[in-house]
Amino acid sequence: LPLLSSLEIKDKDEKNKISLVSKLIDRHFSLMQLFSNYNSNKFAESIRVLTIKIRNCEVSQIKTIFDEELLSLINAAHNSNITDVFYYPFFKEKGYQNLSYSFLRYFLARVERFIGIEINQQINSFRNLVKNTGWVNGYHIEHILSNNEYNMAIFNDEEEFIRERNRLGALLLLNSDVNVSSGAEEYENKLKTYSHETIWARTLNPEFYHKYPQVAKFNNKYNLDIQPLSKFDISSVEQRQKQLFEIVKILWSDEQILN
Repeated sequence: LPLLSSLEIKDKDEKNKISLVSKLIDRHFSLMQLFSNYNSNKFAESIRVLTIKIRNCEVSQIKTIFDEELLSLINAAHNSNITDVFYYPFFKEKGYQNLSYSFLRYFLARVERFIGIEINQQINSFRNLVKNTGWVNGYHIEHILSNNEYNMAIFNDEEEFIRERNRLGALLLLNSDVNVSSGAEEYENKLKTYSHETIWARTLNPEFYHKYPQVAKFNNKYNLDIQPLSKFDISSVEQRQKQLFEIVKILWSDEQILN
């Protein structure tokens, strides 16, 4: 409906509008998940509002309307008055406990594809990463911090451990078979498993940076600090969470949407 609403009969900007509105709907959906309190009813109502507001609008107006609606939803959800949708305190605790399983897979697949393209490394089928659950080409969410006494001892209490192990910074997308086999391992052993897995998993391992020196150029290009981690504790989770936040800002930036 928003796609049709933005178009006029014989619209000279038809292709540009279809491309832009498609990207903005994805951005709207994804950032509602990552920065607001998403639910399907809120999203459907928001799309209805946007469908009305962008009717017959010029290309130059459409993104502003989407931005204003998204910011309004985020501020309403948090009783805040921020002026930039990319606000880390609202992203900080996002993860397994407050994002749907299907969206987690989609988000991590987007991260995977982004890094793969940038460092010229082929990834598995995007559909497999997001949808497939079979043993051969299926993928599941991996907790870097296995639920065991060794990892629990790193944290102050069980509540902190559960909270930290479920944050986005402590999650990966792994092949289904590998995910099961690595489930109870300690981090040092998991690193060996990760060295043959998805790109975001391999970034934890120092060998990855020797094999793919182009990662340094990728870090410099986007002012990122993706680096290997010899241990995985609360500071590591926070570090990875912040790295993902920076990637989110790139994936759904004005430059990516408007180009």
